[in-house]
Amino acid sequence: MAGLLGELGYPATPERVRDRLGRPGERLLLAELDGQPVGLLSLTVLHHVTHARPLARVVAMVVRARARRGGVGRALMERAEALARAAGCEGVELTSANSPERE
Repeated sequence: MAGLLGELGYPATPERVRDRLGRPGERLLLAELDGQPVGLLSLTVLHHVTHARPLARVVAMVVRARARRGGVGRALMERAEALARAAGCEGVELTSANSPERE
């Protein structure tokens, strides 16, 4: 997971990532290919005064460079959308890579 976060621009040691696991309100999805992690998605469900129902937000999504264009990202997003529907969310926001240096 640390390597995937590094590819997304958030370098972290495995120990620091381990310390962050299990935070309330965050769902982490990990995609594996041949037993190796190739994709990561972080999903949170948020309540806003502007919406009657909660919104799901994808705050981190990355697919390892060697695994791109193979359906990993699509599978992660489809699972995130299913989790959002199950939580009664009104929609899904994608904010991962939403910065000028990651365009």
